[in-house]
Amino acid sequence: MKVLNSAIVTMLFGCGSLFGANYAVDIAHTNVVFKVKHMMISTVSGQFEDFTGSFELDDKTNQLKALKGEIEVDSINTNIEDRDAHLKSSEIFDAQKYPKIAFVLDKVKGDKAYGKLTIKDVTKDVVLDYEFGGTI
Repeated sequence: MKVLNSAIVTMLFGCGSLFGANYAVDIAHTNVVFKVKHMMISTVSGQFEDFTGSFELDDKTNQLKALKGEIEVDSINTNIEDRDAHLKSSEIFDAQKYPKIAFVLDKVKGDKAYGKLTIKDVTKDVVLDYEFGGTI
């Protein structure tokens, strides 16, 4: 869980015309990215390339009311294959035993999303950076 403590996950949501209701996350316009301190001297960036999610907007305010997402651990990509293999191993994420990471939103306040993140069957309250691109 040391990786979790330093990770910043940014969720960018893209979607068509929205006027309140339930929607699927548009994976063509959404990214799940992270940054982690490495040996206290550098920052490693990466992303998860395979994920699903759904969300609900308030039909009056167009604000995010609910969000659920799942990430396939095996889709991690830091652009270094050996590092990716290590992250997928039992030492870190244990992708074979725990293939998914889940997030459920509790609330949004400003540019922060508060929710519950589950990794390896352990759920913790987290605060994630959040950016909503608006509606079209």
